[in-house]
Amino acid sequence: MPYIVKFKDKNPKIEVKILTDNTNILEQYELGLVDIIFTNMPAEIPNKCKFVKLITLHNCFAANENYKQYQGKKLKAVDLAKISLLLLNRGTINRARIEEYCSKKNIWVY
Repeated sequence: MPYIVKFKDKNPKIEVKILTDNTNILEQYELGLVDIIFTNMPAEIPNKCKFVKLITLHNCFAANENYKQYQGKKLKAVDLAKISLLLLNRGTINRARIEEYCSKKNIWVY
């Protein structure tokens, strides 16, 4: 959020709305309802969109105490197949990469 606060401070006349449901955000952009999008890189980039990399974000896994045995370890495909994962929405690059990896390892993702 500090990036948004700095932007708003430098540009007080620009209205900033934060939308957390990004299921149709690209369609809203294409219709002219949204001017700027800060989002995960979509798997398919519409022709009208221009993407500019601002920062590099790293993926992480978060879990409760039931999964403490995996803390600090690199998970293998066999480990992933045993646990439930809460993944990003379909249509993002990160989700596509996880699905691709799981598919190669014969792990069902739904």
